Amino acid sequence: MPQVDNYQPQKTALQIVEESFLSDRGSPLNNQCLLAFEKAGIEYSGSCKEGLYEIGFDDATRNILVLGGTGRGKTQSVLRPASYRLIEAGCAGLILDAKNDYTLLSEEFPEQVLRLSLDNDTAINIIAGIDLPTFRALLDNIRRTFSTAESYWGMSGVEDAILVFLYHKAAGQDPTLSDIYAGIVNPRVFCHQLERYLLTQPSLPKDLHDQIQYRLSDIFSILWVGEFHENETNTRAEEQYTWQTNILKRVLSPFANNPAIEQTFCSHSEIDYNEILYNKEQTIIIDINPDQLPDVSKMMGQVVRLMFMRAVTSVTPLERQRQGYGVNKFTFMLIDEYQQFINTSYADSGNTLRDDNAWIDRSRAYGHINILATQSISSLYTRSGQSAVNTIVQNCQTLICLPTTDTHTINRIAELSYDASLINPHTQALLHPKEIGVGYIHIANHQASKHGSLSGMFRSGKLSNPKYHYMSRYIQSRNRRASSTFNHNSAPRNAVNPFFKPLPEMEYLTGTVVVISTCMSTCSDNLIGQLSNMHGISNVELIHLESDSPVLSDNDTELLCSLIKGDVVIFTSFPVRYRPREYTSRLNLFRMIDTAKDEGVLIVTLCDRDNTAIDYLRDAHRNYDTEQHLLCDFHELFHAI
Repeated sequence: MPQVDNYQPQKTALQIVEESFLSDRGSPLNNQCLLAFEKAGIEYSGSCKEGLYEIGFDDATRNILVLGGTGRGKTQSVLRPASYRLIEAGCAGLILDAKNDYTLLSEEFPEQVLRLSLDNDTAINIIAGIDLPTFRALLDNIRRTFSTAESYWGMSGVEDAILVFLYHKAAGQDPTLSDIYAGIVNPRVFCHQLERYLLTQPSLPKDLHDQIQYRLSDIFSILWVGEFHENETNTRAEEQYTWQTNILKRVLSPFANNPAIEQTFCSHSEIDYNEILYNKEQTIIIDINPDQLPDVSKMMGQVVRLMFMRAVTSVTPLERQRQGYGVNKFTFMLIDEYQQFINTSYADSGNTLRDDNAWIDRSRAYGHINILATQSISSLYTRSGQSAVNTIVQNCQTLICLPTTDTHTINRIAELSYDASLINPHTQALLHPKEIGVGYIHIANHQASKHGSLSGMFRSGKLSNPKYHYMSRYIQSRNRRASSTFNHNSAPRNAVNPFFKPLPEMEYLTGTVVVISTCMSTCSDNLIGQLSNMHGISNVELIHLESDSPVLSDNDTELLCSLIKGDVVIFTSFPVRYRPREYTSRLNLFRMIDTAKDEGVLIVTLCDRDNTAIDYLRDAHRNYDTEQHLLCDFHELFHAI
């Protein structure tokens, strides 16, 4: 009778297979299988093992292109299994699609997937840390993707947006998409801010200096429309500026005017893409309903894609190899409906890796995998030049094609199977499929075949070997979340009232109150009477400027600056009589406000509610803390006290 201590239960066949599966997982990742398909006919080239076409991780670094008509199984048969396998293997990446088919991966892998959505609690600046070349590429993508006009149209608007971007960078701010929109939609306000900044800087970053000079040479630019440095605009210039910036305004508008979008993606909290990819090893998925917010969904895809590519290329290939990328680690980018995201706009400029052809050609050096899926080659032709598309197709060394009727796609399959005739059995099977899930695969550089080619017909679907369990993995959530679109709560919901305007607090009116008047002497006298008689404030001084000049002079400015003392300074009419378009008046106004701010006093500017300068004042002072600067008309403050 055997000893109990030495007794070992007999292993089942399933356990033996699972152990074999786990031992395979112990080998380097580049030798493991990413996708597998059952053979469904005679191979045209090469020889598959055990009746399966295997695509390894190393094969995938030479790019995978998935083609097939609508409803033919690209997502179910190839893309979902691939995404599951990549995340399961610990690969960090980015998944882009135009239908939100992959968002439930965040519930399958809550620690490994970062879902960018409007219902997230975390607010971020989606372009935090973006550099000038990447920002320029983003703007150019917007101009080309969202416009049907000539290719040059909107280039002037791009240059103006770059000036706004460089100003924020030089001022020590990390701009948001909302900041860029505010700059181009309010050129006068932006020019006021830029002027104030330039007055305090003995030297400028060269890129900002050069961009200012460049925009000054264009009489239709933001600097002329915004009347920068006494420049005068005209109707023709404003029309041209509007036409050149319309696309950017339309696309960026939701990031400034939709509160949910602005609060979620335009906060000043940074998102570190390098941290996400290389330390947390997470996969980014964008979860924005493309049917409800099509422009926002597309824009987010372009932004995150460029930032992702920048993060991948920010680490040198030597450093990535030292960390094991390309052997035990990989990054990946999976794009479904690739025709919606294709970018070959830099094909003729040689602009680094921001062009798809350059990216697909060189990203392998970074241990990176690209999986692109689209309906047909013709669908790519409609979005980009034919030569650029052909180069992308040729650079994808693995081609998976499901049934299609597209002639360009069929011709490509015929070329790969060495038969250009229409009686080619492979093309006939794709044109007239007899069963669901049958397709054609071609691996031009197959690692397991000693880097020879492997091609033939395959059948997608579940495989009996548990080693390939992910091939039948349809992404289903164990706790499927309800769509926020259809949530209903009977309890009343409140929102912040954007029209609420609190009146000045009475505790501000303590200590010495200096009332500076330029022309509203009657209002000033009434104000002093109210302060003295109703509230017992006796230490009130009145300084009345007799000047009727329409320009705030340097002498008046010196006097005003010397009078800024006490706890509160009230300007009862200043500077509304002075023409805000006068360059000297604006500069002196800024000097006075800055002096008051440095003294730490409360500033209250009173205007007639019908005065046209109220908007100018509000814009000029918009960067000050409301607890230090109050802007209201005389009647509101008079009523309050």
